[in-house]
Amino acid sequence: MIALPTVSGPRKKGRTSSSSESRARSRRATTRRKTLTILVVDDSQDICAMYAQHFRHMGATVLTAKDGVEALQLTHLYQPDAVLLDMAMPRLTGWEVASSMKKHEQTKNIPIIALTGQMFPGAKELALRTGADFYLSKPCLPDVAFATIMELLRGPRKGGRGRSHGTA
Repeated sequence: MIALPTVSGPRKKGRTSSSSESRARSRRATTRRKTLTILVVDDSQDICAMYAQHFRHMGATVLTAKDGVEALQLTHLYQPDAVLLDMAMPRLTGWEVASSMKKHEQTKNIPIIALTGQMFPGAKELALRTGADFYLSKPCLPDVAFATIMELLRGPRKGGRGRSHGTA
């Protein structure tokens, strides 16, 4: 038999000022908090949709781009908080996008997470050298990518730039 909690009479309709003040402070803090904006760049619509859906579920605003040219346009227009960037794309590669972003004052501080299935020797080093702040290899679960973004946004730790997940 499960014991149910007892209810002690009707609740008072008036609330204490301390709980009202607390709720008001919480609402103000929530409205001041900036929504996280992430740009997902991949020439595969399915991959973009998978990451976008998860990131939105986590409360982020998500922009998507299908190639490097569109990625640069969106980074300059919206200045996202982070970019999840496929490295092998048409028009401009991820390496070219990362390099370009790091050269411009407006976008140089946006964290870039390189995401690629290309496993050639030196792929990770090339991604980091051209401007990526972190390297993830495909396949990569969306929750791992999101955790990586959040870690980068919290700031550098010992060990600095260039950490990676997966095989490289």
